Amino acid sequence: MTKFIAHALFVVVSVAVAAQARAQYPNKPIRLIVPAAPGGGTDIMTRSVTPAFQEGLGQTVLIENKGGAGGVIGTGEMSRAVPDGYTIGMV
Repeated sequence: MTKFIAHALFVVVSVAVAAQARAQYPNKPIRLIVPAAPGGGTDIMTRSVTPAFQEGLGQTVLIENKGGAGGVIGTGEMSRAVPDGYTIGMV
């Protein structure tokens, strides 16, 4: 029975921590990197879905076009970003 109580307590604490973390994200604008030139197909599609994305998150999404080298420049920028969930990429 003690083992059951310990597991139940772990689940309750985990849910409380997860709920608190969810309440704090996102608390700053999200950076969306598009590894293509402005005006291209990827850029147009990104700009068409971003308003719904912003509404769902309740936060501003900043689109940054990083075109060149067949997408390598933008993809490299994504890979070097701090893994905090505030930089995402459109591919």
